[in-house]
Amino acid sequence: MAFRAIRPSDQTGQSASESTSSDPAQGVPFGSQAPSRKRKAPNKVTPNACVSCKRARSKCDGKQPCFRCIQREEGETCEYRVHVKMAKEEVISKFEELSKQHKWADTILAALSTDGRASDIIERLQRGDDAESIAKSIEDAGPSDSDASQSLTRSAFQDETIGYEVETIARAVSETGLFEGDVNWTNVTKDIDLINHLVNLYFTWIHPVHMLLSEPQFRRSFTNNRDTYCSSLLVNVICAMACHLHVTQQDDLSEAEGTFERDLKSKFMAEARAVITPRHLNKLTTVQALAIMFLVDAGSGDGVRGHSYIKLANDVLMAGKFGDLATREDWQVTVLGVQALNNMWAEFTFGNVMSQQPVYSNLFDGVPVSMENSTWRFYRYATDQQLSPRRSYVLLTATELAKFAFLVSEISGLYYMTRKTPITAHAVLSHYREYLVWKEQIPTELKLADGSGQPLPHVLFLHIRYHTALVHLFRPFIDMEEIHRDLHPNPRTIAIESAQAGMRLLEHYQRLYSIRYQTQLQVYCLLHLSDLLVRYGSDEHRRDAARFCLEALRQSNASLDVCGPLREMFRQTIIECGVQLPAYATSLMNTTKTYTLDQMVDSYTRISYVQPVDQIQQLMDSNIAESWNAAWESISE
Repeated sequence: MAFRAIRPSDQTGQSASESTSSDPAQGVPFGSQAPSRKRKAPNKVTPNACVSCKRARSKCDGKQPCFRCIQREEGETCEYRVHVKMAKEEVISKFEELSKQHKWADTILAALSTDGRASDIIERLQRGDDAESIAKSIEDAGPSDSDASQSLTRSAFQDETIGYEVETIARAVSETGLFEGDVNWTNVTKDIDLINHLVNLYFTWIHPVHMLLSEPQFRRSFTNNRDTYCSSLLVNVICAMACHLHVTQQDDLSEAEGTFERDLKSKFMAEARAVITPRHLNKLTTVQALAIMFLVDAGSGDGVRGHSYIKLANDVLMAGKFGDLATREDWQVTVLGVQALNNMWAEFTFGNVMSQQPVYSNLFDGVPVSMENSTWRFYRYATDQQLSPRRSYVLLTATELAKFAFLVSEISGLYYMTRKTPITAHAVLSHYREYLVWKEQIPTELKLADGSGQPLPHVLFLHIRYHTALVHLFRPFIDMEEIHRDLHPNPRTIAIESAQAGMRLLEHYQRLYSIRYQTQLQVYCLLHLSDLLVRYGSDEHRRDAARFCLEALRQSNASLDVCGPLREMFRQTIIECGVQLPAYATSLMNTTKTYTLDQMVDSYTRISYVQPVDQIQQLMDSNIAESWNAAWESISE
């Protein structure tokens, strides 16, 4: 066996120390003697070296970045992975600590859902008080009346999350691969293709309507395993949110039961609730996740719990301090989305609007918004990635939705908040005028052609929302004896025509995209528009609205549990109004499931989806009909 000849040493007489620069960046001059291979070990050596040092079998000082990576100009890529030998001990220690934190978190989150304690708790969290001391002070103070009313919900919450947390950590201990490499965003599934598919579904159908985060920023952090704009909590809730859109190509969209999707959604949400803690409330990704958790629970028929999530997200935003606020863009997108959700939920459930920051007219001015030129493609299955994309106008749509939501919130305040002065014709018609001006001034890219073309789904929702708001504005006047046909603009005519226009858009949505691919809150638009036509439309419109709404709710109920109790409420309305469906559609009135009072209230936070017109009429000025025409003339000048 021949060995390679040893190269003779350089005989120039120059020592290695003389020929080698003291600056590592200058390297060894060509032709000079190689420096000694003896290396100086760092003063401090860590038992768990960074990936680069471990690969080179070099000693590592354990810093971030370590000295060796700095010398090699690799500081940005210096990263550490937990050693397999340390994994089990570390997880057991973390489990014990998480068990304590879980108890504190449950105590704090429960107290945050009550109006009397939220502001004080958030103030303490922003001040940096530890969770243990906050939880102990809450326990020492004893439960409030509101806490007692929610004890049953929290008990179910504890059973679900604690059991899944133990299962998740046990799996993490046994699967040592979790400690060997990339960030593990979720423990629900190892199928990265499924996770990517759910993320794509979310950004296709949910994000353009409810824009709560920056998609480019999230995807960059998600792909590169960085937590700047991403977190395990956020990934889990995004996947949970998209589960109701997950339909295989073999399934019939109208018949798929969604059992697998429901189970998958429950697991994602259980893990999300297990990992969230009060100390994370100063992270913008947590606020974004709370808003998405509201949407998930609202679609699952648990609007009561969902409302507490969106309220908490709004309260934290109002406090206004975030340790990880990286860009103004991310902050504005989240504020915009959370406030729009708040306003829409108040509109659809006829409740009070929470305190919020105003929507400024110069929104995003001077800010390099990364999603301004984003695209949209008709994505339902993994194979749809090959379809041609089109300009999404997602930023334009989100901005207009937020502006209009702010206008609608003023009507919610006018109709549903305690008042010392009566509702006047001038106040109502001033808001109507603002609606018309908004509609006239929306960007050309978001305007609809008359019954033709292929508008984007979120653009369709924008206009459906507009017509629904008009129905809510004028619905309280239809039953008033004082309101007659000589009034201009006529409340009854506007409400009925708006309901018809909104239903035509929903039918267009069904033809283009399938009603299965709609957001949770569009279901409420469908319900309110159909209800008005069933009550006040012509016989033909009543039958068509009843049939379409029942069929749409049946399809959506395959994955959105809230559609079950809502469909039963609407079925009772059809019976009360005496609407006779065509013979081919009578089977839609059949029901195989009954819903309890609690299920009805949970789905809507109220016993009925019907607007409380009697309550609003009691607040109206006694001369509202007589002053109607004069008020409109003065406003139109």
